[in-house]
Amino acid sequence: MKKNPANYHILIVEDEPLLSMNYSDSLKEHGYNISQAMTLLTARNILCSSHIDLLILDGDLPDGKGIDLIPFIKEPNSRSINNSIPIVYLSAYGTSNKEQVKINYSNEITKILQKPIAMGNLVDQVNQIVALIPRNNQFEDNCYIRFINNSERENLLNLAIYEQGQSNYEKN
Repeated sequence: MKKNPANYHILIVEDEPLLSMNYSDSLKEHGYNISQAMTLLTARNILCSSHIDLLILDGDLPDGKGIDLIPFIKEPNSRSINNSIPIVYLSAYGTSNKEQVKINYSNEITKILQKPIAMGNLVDQVNQIVALIPRNNQFEDNCYIRFINNSERENLLNLAIYEQGQSNYEKN
């Protein structure tokens, strides 16, 4: 029996607004529910407040390395985090970094993908992983989903671009 993507909530942790939007749009087109975070802090907040079925995690974020989120998720704790979240790790650093991540986090990371990644490939990988996720209750999420209109989307993108520019300016 094919699983209904609408029953799955994916968190995309990616600090590049256009990449995050492309990933999100591609997965939404296939019916998945998406949340997005540009920082580790935002990702932690979402993980603590929503049931996430799959995590797509960028390697480098403004407030740390993507892999820094793994212990937060995988350690048994009192937070209401799904400790068995499959993780798709995105790396832009080539084979050596990919191999090092694979060695250090082989038990925690479900799939490592090399950037740039074709959207069709990302969707295929997500579909394969979702097919393996056991599901007791259909859509057991305790959060609500809010769709934004084009104007809100444009404002968020402009804000992200502005913040990125401010960050780059402060570094110089």
